[in-house]
Order: sequence, then C-alpha cells, then structure tokens
Amino acid sequence: MEEGGSRLQPPSVFMLTLSLIGIGCGDPEQLTLAAIRAINAADLVLIPRKGADKSDLAELRWTICAQVLSGDRPRLVEFDLPQRDASLEDYRSGVDQWHDAVAATWAKEIATHLGKEGRVALLIWGDPSLYDSSLRIARRIDSLTGHDGSTAARERLAVRCRHHRGHA
Repeated sequence: MEEGGSRLQPPSVFMLTLSLIGIGCGDPEQLTLAAIRAINAADLVLIPRKGADKSDLAELRWTICAQVLSGDRPRLVEFDLPQRDASLEDYRSGVDQWHDAVAATWAKEIATHLGKEGRVALLIWGDPSLYDSSLRIARRIDSLTGHDGSTAARERLAVRCRHHRGHA
C-alpha cells in the first residue's frame, strides 16, 4: 500500500495473439480446417509485399483470404517487407539486422491497424515451425510492441505466438 492508504494498481496487460499460419504451397484447397478457423478468427491479417518481382506471393495470399473468409472479415493490410542487405560480409549479423527490421515492421503495422489487443495472422509458406524464420522474428515483437517510456512501468504487452500447420 502507498502512503495515504491507496492500493497500487496492477499493471495493465494487453494481449495480442500472433498466429503464424502455414499455407503449404499456397493452394487454398489444401488448407486445414484449423488454418481456415485461425484466419477467420483474426482481427488483422498482414500481407507482406516482397517487391514487384514477387507480387504474385501477395496476390496468392489475397486469393486465399477471399476464398476462406466468412462472416465478419478481418482487416487485410499489405505492407512492404524489409529486404536483407546481402552486401554485408557477416551473414549472421545481416540476418539478425534483417529480422530486427521485419519484427519492427510487423510491430508498426500491428500498432497502426490494431492497437494493443487483438488477433493478428500472417500467412506463411510451408510450415513455419519447420523451416521458416517467422518464429524467430515473432519472438522479437514483445520487446518492440506497445512499450514507450511514459507507460512502460504500468503497461505490459503480452504477445502470444501460435503457429498452425495449415496445409494438408
């Protein structure tokens, strides 16, 4: 208790659920029911753009969403995915910098389009638990999202990460 008898307020906890949904080779017919439920449960689906030469990757994600979404649709938002600087001599350092930039971009898009609470989905090629860096990137978001100097002491953002093996 503080002086004067008032109780300290517990920190506010905001919850984001980040679902990394495996979409296999991108065929909507091969998505699992779990993947379809996870996409439909999202409040926000982030769709990365990887440059003009890979625009078909974003288009396929839009097609999947168009085919599987029902009822109240989540907000679909495209964003430019940072590119890894291949000119760096230290490959590991370059990948770490790139992952930091991707995590910061995800965090910015989430804060801009959803805020501090809700369900976010990213459609990931293949199975994100096996060979994709998305899980490593997602682990970096908790330290980036929802914290600022004025509120960090009383607010905490909890990011719960799930991955769905979404292809048959």
